[in-house]
Amino acid sequence: MGSSADVLRRWSPILAPFFTVTTLIICIVITKTKDIYVGSLAWPYFSDMGRDDPAYYVFATGLCLTAIFLALTWTFNFRHQATVLAHPEAKATPSLLRCSFAASTMGAVATIGLPILSIYRVSYDHPEIHNYAAYFFFVFQAAAVFLNTYVTRRILHTSPTPKIFRTTWRIQVVFASLFLIAFILYIPVGLAIVCPFERLTVVKCLTEGLGTDYCATTIGFDATYTKLYDYSNCGAINQLRSAAQLVCILTLVGYALSFATHKDDDAVPALLSAPSPTNV
Repeated sequence: MGSSADVLRRWSPILAPFFTVTTLIICIVITKTKDIYVGSLAWPYFSDMGRDDPAYYVFATGLCLTAIFLALTWTFNFRHQATVLAHPEAKATPSLLRCSFAASTMGAVATIGLPILSIYRVSYDHPEIHNYAAYFFFVFQAAAVFLNTYVTRRILHTSPTPKIFRTTWRIQVVFASLFLIAFILYIPVGLAIVCPFERLTVVKCLTEGLGTDYCATTIGFDATYTKLYDYSNCGAINQLRSAAQLVCILTLVGYALSFATHKDDDAVPALLSAPSPTNV
């Protein structure tokens, strides 16, 4: 690969987590300092923290940048695995390369959901677009993570395996396992048991001290309700889902960092040719 591609390959799995964590931290700070309404939750949903200005601009910009570098990370991951599987000593089947391609494709395609969910605010016009984009991102990332972890494991048994390959596998299996638990609680189980989302009433909005202009005009839905959501009718379950969402985000960050252990594609043949134990 050319020098620019080499730089992107090295930095993409670092920059994607960096922008994710930075965006999360800044949104938390803005939410706390400006006392933004987050639906009565002690730990809010990420999208509620990035709903109002100026956090909205941080949220949208940060997740768009995350999407770019995460898509690049998955793209370079396939190129790396393809190089490993093409090694003369590898005993890989064509199906394993197809699995690698499918995993990286799903991971890259999933990032389309990030700019969509960040631009369409959760409580404003068309909140369903925001929600479906979020589910699209997490479901496709889940499929990509587990299929890719399977591919990494298979590579350890089909190719000579230097220590760095085993390190990648160990990082991935830890974060993939934690992500699985959080993902199940957040989407399939969480959506099955959560109560229907209710709009925050204008009266309660005013009681929260959010201001007449904000409650009636800025986020006013009609004469009775605002566009904001009130999770107090199902607080415990929503708190569970918001915590699971945070774990999903952080474990995806950790999983993405595992790609930073990949060596330059040009160095892979030498690594694979070097004597190394194959036991994981």
